Amino acid sequence: MDKEHIELFIQASKKINASDEEIRQLLLNKGVSDQDIENALQHITTTTSVQVNTPSDFHISMWDTFEHVLMFITLYILAVSVTLTLKFFVNTWLPDPVYARNTISFSNTYMNTILWWYLSAIIVAEPLFAFFFLNITKRTLQNPNIRQLRTRKTLTYLTLIFTFLVLLTYLIVTIYTLISGNITLNYCLNALIPVVISGTIFLYYFLQIKEDKTIQ
Repeated sequence: MDKEHIELFIQASKKINASDEEIRQLLLNKGVSDQDIENALQHITTTTSVQVNTPSDFHISMWDTFEHVLMFITLYILAVSVTLTLKFFVNTWLPDPVYARNTISFSNTYMNTILWWYLSAIIVAEPLFAFFFLNITKRTLQNPNIRQLRTRKTLTYLTLIFTFLVLLTYLIVTIYTLISGNITLNYCLNALIPVVISGTIFLYYFLQIKEDKTIQ
């Protein structure tokens, strides 16, 4: 029995879930040498592994890089817009009396214009971010190698650094305000909003980094 027939026999046996030992014994009974059997098994295993691990449909393209850049841009716009919108409502409904006395009063038209800009940014950025996020998640599940994309890692770490700086800054300012005795409900809410939003983003991408390390 030549090499080609040995491999065809092995492939047919594997299709009916025969183990390597069962295949080896059957071939030995047919007079095939142990070395020829071993070579054929190794060749089939190597060929199958290459076909499984490098399918043409799951390559990393420039579009993967482009999607990550757009997703993080829309994430930043969305996070800032949501933060400013919530701060706007806090300052409108629960104004700080000390700050209000020392601040020029703006017209309702001007304030409404600012709010419309914030809401417009949210309306545009939110669906775009959702689209890119879901599409990237789907692609990553199909092709885990996308996790090793250099652009993805760079943007993830930059996001972690930025959100950490926001959290650190608000922590320092809050402690200073508390020590100076100027803490108010208005300040607490204004500080809580960016802390919660930045903290959520930081936690999510921190867990992503940890997950990347476990997969490696």
